[in-house]
Amino acid sequence: MAALLEAIDLKRKMFFEFEDTPYLCLDVERSTPTARGGQTLVRVKMRNLKTRAVFDKTFKAGDKLREPDLVQSPASYLYSDALGSHFMDQDSYETITLREEMLGDALDFLVDGQVVQLLLFNGNAIGLQLPQHVELTVASTEPGARGDTASGNVTKLARLETGIEVRVSLFIKEGEKVKINTETRECLGRVCPDGGSGPRASAGRVGERGVRQRRTGAPAPRREQHGSHRRESGCQAQPQSLHTPPPPETRRVAEREADEPVPREVHEHRDARFAEAAEDAGRNPLRAVEDEANPGDGQE
Repeated sequence: MAALLEAIDLKRKMFFEFEDTPYLCLDVERSTPTARGGQTLVRVKMRNLKTRAVFDKTFKAGDKLREPDLVQSPASYLYSDALGSHFMDQDSYETITLREEMLGDALDFLVDGQVVQLLLFNGNAIGLQLPQHVELTVASTEPGARGDTASGNVTKLARLETGIEVRVSLFIKEGEKVKINTETRECLGRVCPDGGSGPRASAGRVGERGVRQRRTGAPAPRREQHGSHRRESGCQAQPQSLHTPPPPETRRVAEREADEPVPREVHEHRDARFAEAAEDAGRNPLRAVEDEANPGDGQE
């Protein structure tokens, strides 16, 4: 005997049986009355899995519904002809044919080899369940013109390999794969070769550091944030000088004086002062230390 569930327990994408027909809950809304003694109502947007019809129905919170004898079996899409669309069961490898009215708009997202979930009600195939996202190739699209983003046009029309048309970003070109939401028919971005989605340029500086590390064999310097200043680790940040730099003429004079040799008389006078200091320190080390600490004492 099939299990029973209450209408208040229905959730989105849940299967249930009503009047001997399987349904899929697309959306659910609960309304609680403010008056005393009122009943909670459950408004359900439901799809008939046999006819693909979609409609709304309101249940009371305590209404009983049955769980359907529904089995999902993975199958891959083969081809379509006048008899219908043919799929191969992934478990038994037998071919299952679905009529056009059982598919609805599913053919807009099916390509050769696409794996879907076949719905078997009481052992008979009644339809299929598409994945949340599919990857399709762009068959034709116009190149993005310069100035389109400035005028507010950030998307363009593209025809996919199954024949449907969707809005895609301006940078997407023919032959590239895009990820499509099967419920909203919205393009979620470009499919990268590594299996991810989004623009390839999203790596940014991380990719540059990785390339630099592979080329040089050493890790690239990491930028650290310290207050409002940015510096590379291992390098001392230089404080900004508040003084105005000297004019070029003054700098040239100072550089020229620094390059000129020191006269011999200056060397002799300096050596004599060093000798007197050493002799005085030998006689009275404490006196020499005091003289060095107070060089102005004793001079008139």
